[in-house]
Amino acid sequence: MLLHIARVVFILLEVLILFNLLIVVHELGHFLAARWRGLYIEKFGVWFGKPLWKKTINGVQYSLGSLPFGGFVALPQLAPMDIIEGKADVDRARLPKISALDKIIVADRRAVVQPAAGAFLCCHRLGCRPSGERSGFNHGDRLRFA
Repeated sequence: MLLHIARVVFILLEVLILFNLLIVVHELGHFLAARWRGLYIEKFGVWFGKPLWKKTINGVQYSLGSLPFGGFVALPQLAPMDIIEGKADVDRARLPKISALDKIIVADRRAVVQPAAGAFLCCHRLGCRPSGERSGFNHGDRLRFA
């Protein structure tokens, strides 16, 4: 019974860690795409709630929140998020306008970042083995078709 409880707790912790890792990779994709396209990045945060740690580097405030559920990148040029995120620290009207292509690239950077993260996590969780080992085939086996 105790072993079963420990296993359930371990699985829950593993899910929480993997979930947060996926979120960090997701938000990092937005962040890197915004850097690449020259957008103003106000904040990059992992987790929500009252910050346990925060530091400003090159005009970007990085933070680690107290509630381990998510992350965010504050990009004032992308869309007004005052209702959700609160008032921006910078005047949006003074920032240079960005093109529709820039908005699309930053909003939809999944095309490169998330498949790579998914492949990494699958390999980590399942163990990367040649496909023959998983299928039951061995090196040198021959298939015969009737």
